Amino acid sequence: MITPFFDKASIAGSFSAFMLVAIGLLYCVQIFVSFKNHPEYLWALSLISPAGFGIAIDKVIMLDIKGEGVTMSNLWDDYDVGLAFGISLIILLVDIVLYGVLGYYLENVIPSKSCCLAGERPDTEEVNSFVFPCLQKFRKPNVVALDGINLSIYEGQITAILGHNGAGKTTLFNILTGLSSPSSGRAFIYGRDVRNTNDMNKIRKMTGICPQHDILFDNLTPREHLEFFAEIKGIPNIKAAVNRTIRQIDLVDKIDTKSKDLSGGQKRKLSVGIALIGDPKIIILDEPTSGVDPYSRRQLWNVLQEMRGNKLILLTTHFMDEADILADRKAVISKGKVRCVGSSLFLKNKFGVGYHLTLVLENNAREDSITRLVTQYVRTAKKDRRQGRELRYILPNNTVDNFSSLFSAIEYEINNRSNL
Repeated sequence: MITPFFDKASIAGSFSAFMLVAIGLLYCVQIFVSFKNHPEYLWALSLISPAGFGIAIDKVIMLDIKGEGVTMSNLWDDYDVGLAFGISLIILLVDIVLYGVLGYYLENVIPSKSCCLAGERPDTEEVNSFVFPCLQKFRKPNVVALDGINLSIYEGQITAILGHNGAGKTTLFNILTGLSSPSSGRAFIYGRDVRNTNDMNKIRKMTGICPQHDILFDNLTPREHLEFFAEIKGIPNIKAAVNRTIRQIDLVDKIDTKSKDLSGGQKRKLSVGIALIGDPKIIILDEPTSGVDPYSRRQLWNVLQEMRGNKLILLTTHFMDEADILADRKAVISKGKVRCVGSSLFLKNKFGVGYHLTLVLENNAREDSITRLVTQYVRTAKKDRRQGRELRYILPNNTVDNFSSLFSAIEYEINNRSNL
């Protein structure tokens, strides 16, 4: 109930501990002070659930000491405690309802820091499909896997989620697909809440998922895998759907080979095919081309680009070229927070330091002459570092037009003087 007031789990935990000590002190007051003639004080104290529970337990202990125990005949007797056990039970039930309603209200009314960071939707964008106002996920005490994720994703676009291992990408996908539930905050897919069971069932029917690790049956072939998942999805023409998907993922020659005999890349393509079968409206791919050969990677890129027209495609990848070619928008996540969102051009212009030029030097090469050559064509070029025979320069983004002349000059030096 108190978490909406705090942005950090550690502060909320410390405050909770402080509150427990304060409530314990209030509870100790009623032990040493008789409220026989003032039961209204006990009523008020019982509205604080830990104190109310302690008062009820005191009543049970007192009745056991008297040898009576709690029975229906003495349930409403207050004796010298000042509050009957039956009344304590009723107040505890009221506490359950009161705290539940109050917690729900505070969570939805009090904005967190991340809730206030979302800008207005651009006029050129399509209808907003995903909204994560204040999504948080806790896996271990004081460890936040997703901390205030605030992100909108649009139909007709491919959105790439980028980040280091452990950044929270897979956790985000688990929440969107119903495998995990957020600790707080809400996520919507086409207006449906992922925390609502009925809504989640509808979301699953229009979603195709490729998990981070292949989940396949060793003794089933690609054809049998696709037929099995097509049957689960309720696809009417299973045979046609299977044949189309097999061609998309280029497993025609392996269609009747058991999955345990497939290579790692072929298994990965089969996992992508399971996500694509049935033409789902939402496609979520967690590192779909991991372990796939370059030719098959590009083939899958073409498939996704052809399918994105009226679909929402969300993927993660560690290949920057893949994100650059495929994704219309990229969201960078680090330590559970969204650090930046935008197109490749926007992110490069805003955060990019430039291009890296790495030269491998010959033994007789002179560093100062090479630096003069580079700065002759790119005046603002800066030497980044030298490590062994490698010499690296940073070339600013706005000097791209000079690259052709620079590379020609470098090639000329290599062919004629051999000093690079």
